Amino acid sequence: LFYPFLKFVEWLVSLTGSESPYLSAAAIPVALSLFHTSFNIINTFVLVWFIKPIARIVEKIVPAIIEPVKEIDEPKFLSEKVLKYPETLLVSLVKESKYLFKNAIFEIVAHALNIHREDITSDLRLKKVIKKSKEDFKTDVRELYYTKVKNIYGEILRYATTAQSDLKLSKIENLRVSQIKIANRKMVEIVNDVKELGRNVSFYLNSENKHMRKEYDKFRKKIVKVLRIIYLFRTQEEKAEYYDKLIKLRTEAKEGKHETTDSINKLIRESLITVDMSSSLVNDNDNVNDIIKKLIEVAILLYGEKDYLLENVDSKAA
Repeated sequence: LFYPFLKFVEWLVSLTGSESPYLSAAAIPVALSLFHTSFNIINTFVLVWFIKPIARIVEKIVPAIIEPVKEIDEPKFLSEKVLKYPETLLVSLVKESKYLFKNAIFEIVAHALNIHREDITSDLRLKKVIKKSKEDFKTDVRELYYTKVKNIYGEILRYATTAQSDLKLSKIENLRVSQIKIANRKMVEIVNDVKELGRNVSFYLNSENKHMRKEYDKFRKKIVKVLRIIYLFRTQEEKAEYYDKLIKLRTEAKEGKHETTDSINKLIRESLITVDMSSSLVNDNDNVNDIIKKLIEVAILLYGEKDYLLENVDSKAA
């Protein structure tokens, strides 16, 4: 095939009026140019017929990388059949809400603070938990909300609203459904609050400013302490001790809502932090207290005994 092709090139050169490249050196540049042009045209024409076979071979050798589709969590305890009776619906609503809280919300809050959940539920001292947790998890709170919370939250509200409008609920049952709705709304608020806090926690996690690192570690420690007590409150049979601790922490959070701590005030006075840093600390101090208050309220609404629930309602009414 090669020699006939060379003859073909020689023929093309002669068509341009030049001598044969085999006889005259002056014709060689023209011959080379025509050789490359002809080769590329013929090569392209031949390969066109082999595109599909080549594609099939490449697909077998190099498998396509399929982007994993993020699974959206579905309700595990809610179905149309539970709407038949108030009792079954209430049980299902409580189970679904507890599942959402102890899995999705617990994970989102912990990971937004760059803390492993197993460290929170362990016996490790809180100071050591914070000290060892210096890795930025790069948690996408927004994505976690859409995949783990939004759908289940919407279904809980739909079933709860349907129950209150279509079922004959007693006064106590109606109150319990309302409490479940409140608990779920607060869970969503917690996600929104921790999304804002998480940005600054990650930003100052390994900051060169040791004062900012220390203050944000204090914020993390306060929330982790609450998460650990809530874990014990919902898993231990003797709840009274942990209930009292939660009430105390909730009171402290309420009182500290709009008050900057002494350490933050000192940093501002001594110009150890910038104006932007001080603004972040003041805002996040309020944010942390909000998160703590809401976490405790959700825990009491979902895991508290009847006496605790009534006490909680009475204290709010007072």
